[in-house]
Order: sequence, then structure tokens, then C-alpha cells
Amino acid sequence: MDLRIAKTFRINERVSVLGLFEFFNLFNSANPAAVNFNQNHSPRLPGEPVFGTVSQFLPGREGQFGLRIEF
Repeated sequence: MDLRIAKTFRINERVSVLGLFEFFNLFNSANPAAVNFNQNHSPRLPGEPVFGTVSQFLPGREGQFGLRIEF
């Protein structure tokens, strides 16, 4: 779940400033980025298959803010 809040402030007729505040992965859930499709067995646990296990996750909660000047 991502969240974005934006507000435009008018400076004059031709210039405005847009303020942005964004959150990505708002609930900080673990999202898999890479899954093993290898049918070999795990070297750490002999006999334990690694097929279908998650090897990498996407980053956790991140946020950013910014200003955009439009003219």
C-alpha cells in the first residue's frame, strides 16, 4: 500500500508550488523480490528443498518529500 499527499500553493498567476509527501510500503509488509526456482537441495539443511523459497525481499517502509515549482 502506497500513500501520496499533495498540495498546490499558488504564488501568483503564473507560478505555483506543489508540495509532495509520499510513503511506499506503508504497512511495512514483506514483499518478495526473488524466488528460488532451483530444484537443488539446500547446502545448510541437507534434504531440505529450496524450490519456491524467497531469497530476496523488497525494501521496507520508505518515505520521501519534495517541492515542485511550476511556471
